[in-house]
Amino acid sequence: MKAYPEYKHSGVEWIGEIPRDWKYSRLKYVTSYNDIKLDDNTDPEYEFTYIEISDVDSQGNIGSGTVTTFRNSPSRARRVLQKNDVIISTVRTYLRSIGTIKEDNNSLVGSTGFCVLKSLNELHHRYLSYLVTTEWFIAKVVSNSEGVSYPAINPTKLVTIPVILPPLFEQQQITN
Repeated sequence: MKAYPEYKHSGVEWIGEIPRDWKYSRLKYVTSYNDIKLDDNTDPEYEFTYIEISDVDSQGNIGSGTVTTFRNSPSRARRVLQKNDVIISTVRTYLRSIGTIKEDNNSLVGSTGFCVLKSLNELHHRYLSYLVTTEWFIAKVVSNSEGVSYPAINPTKLVTIPVILPPLFEQQQITN
């Protein structure tokens, strides 16, 4: 006979009950964001692959980017990207330009138009990747964006979006 989990109220009316060992938390408490960036003192000859928003499609595929030097790069080429980082476009959010850095490449740099999320200890990076591509999360991002012709969301506002977190081992089972 299968045992069913005990439930508790999530604290959010429209979510209702969740398993007792799951958490309801804001993204900012389970991720860090925009941690590493290139500053104005970067070596002008530093060569990297620049990933801009148009390099990420709505299916999460990240194109090859453009190889450039710091001197020749656009001023928005500042966010250092590392393996397992999740990048979310903060402009024209309805286009769903969201992807995960899959390669271990020390020379990837993204646009400042991305919010770069790095999962912390209690959040599995693959679960984070799936979580931010759900219809619910994208709808929250879009509804919190400001502007009509070029809607955008500030990264500090994006990370206040709440998420539901099963225990880490369950996150791993879900993503497998």
